[in-house]
Amino acid sequence: MYVNWAHYYIPKCSIVLSYIFNPAFIYLLISDKTSQMGNYRFLLITFAIFNMSCSMCDVFVPMCVHDHQYMFMVYISDGYFASKSMAGQWAIAIRCGFISCTYGILNVHFVFRYLALRR
Repeated sequence: MYVNWAHYYIPKCSIVLSYIFNPAFIYLLISDKTSQMGNYRFLLITFAIFNMSCSMCDVFVPMCVHDHQYMFMVYISDGYFASKSMAGQWAIAIRCGFISCTYGILNVHFVFRYLALRR
C-alpha cells in the first residue's frame, strides 16, 4: 500500500546513510588510540550498531499508524510481512520494540553523560 512519497523514500535513504556513516564512525572509535574515551566508546559503538539494525527494520517492516479519537491502530503497509500471518505479527511487534528501545538507549546515553560530568 503506497501511503505517500515520504513513507516510501525516507526509510530507504535512511538505511543508505546509516550503512555509510555508522561503519565509518565505528572504525574511527575503534582505531583512535589517542582519546581518553574509556567505556563511553563502547556505548557509542552499541548505539551505532543499534541505529543500523533499526534502519534495516524500518525498511523491511514499513508501518503506518491510524488514529481516531481514543484509539489507534498500527499496521504494516508494505513489504514481505504485509499479508496476515504470524510472521507479520512478530515483525510488527519487533518494529514497535525497536521504537521503545530507541527511547531507552537515548536515556542511557544521557544518564552516562550526566554521570561522566559529575565525576
